[in-house]
Amino acid sequence: MRWFCLLLAACAEPPFEIETDDPRGPGPAVLAPVIVDAGAPTWPRALAPLVQLPVAVEAPKRKWRVLIDAGHGAKDNHGNTGLHCQRERDVTLSIAFGLATRLNLMGPFEARLAREDEAEPSYQARKVLAEVWPADAVVSLHTDVRGEAKPFIEGSCMSWRNDARPGFSVLWSDEGTAALGSKRQRLSWAITDALSAAGFKAYDGVDYVGLYDSEPEHVGSFINRRNHGKRIWFLRSLEVPAVIVETHHALDFDEVERWSEMRTRNVFAYAIAKGLLDYFAE
Repeated sequence: MRWFCLLLAACAEPPFEIETDDPRGPGPAVLAPVIVDAGAPTWPRALAPLVQLPVAVEAPKRKWRVLIDAGHGAKDNHGNTGLHCQRERDVTLSIAFGLATRLNLMGPFEARLAREDEAEPSYQARKVLAEVWPADAVVSLHTDVRGEAKPFIEGSCMSWRNDARPGFSVLWSDEGTAALGSKRQRLSWAITDALSAAGFKAYDGVDYVGLYDSEPEHVGSFINRRNHGKRIWFLRSLEVPAVIVETHHALDFDEVERWSEMRTRNVFAYAIAKGLLDYFAE
């Protein structure tokens, strides 16, 4: 019930917070960056600062097509269950809708959702959509559950809690041609670097051993290889450069709270936009 209320509160607010004198109303305004105090709390603790990255607002000759995938949500595929008994498929759908809306308000992008409302498209159908449209990039949104958790009881919700593993991660597959692998890697690096610059904490990957390889030069970016115990079909099968963004740890109390804030989702959208533009610029 608590998570449901949070989602309702998020839907009730404006799409995102901007400051602009433009008489045309809300648009892709660039906000002044937040000056981070060295003594300020770090993400995801309460009051930890985030920086809204500047994004170029002029539209290119052809807008970049970006498919935003709300992870899970295929038939009988609910994903993980978080701290407040929230289902991953519901959380990703809410975040994906907000991200696509924000990107479409910025000049350089044409964003589409791979999953909307109550639809339950298969991952094969999402692959077809990405390649037939065609998308220039695919960003698939997920939440993560990590580490050893302790029981957490909240009203009628009996779940698990672990506050020791916060942070985002970005995953890409090295299976396929060298050219496609290079594009996936550059997309992952660009998004990882932008999220870090915005103030989001990158996950160190301590629970990813055997699943993904870390990339120390871009902390938070991880490679999914053929010999790993978990090969992600959606990442390795797409002929369009694609990454998975694990937005946060769904069992971390503070991080779940921060991701219910419109400010967090707004800064996240600008960071994704900055990462995409840096990738496309290359």
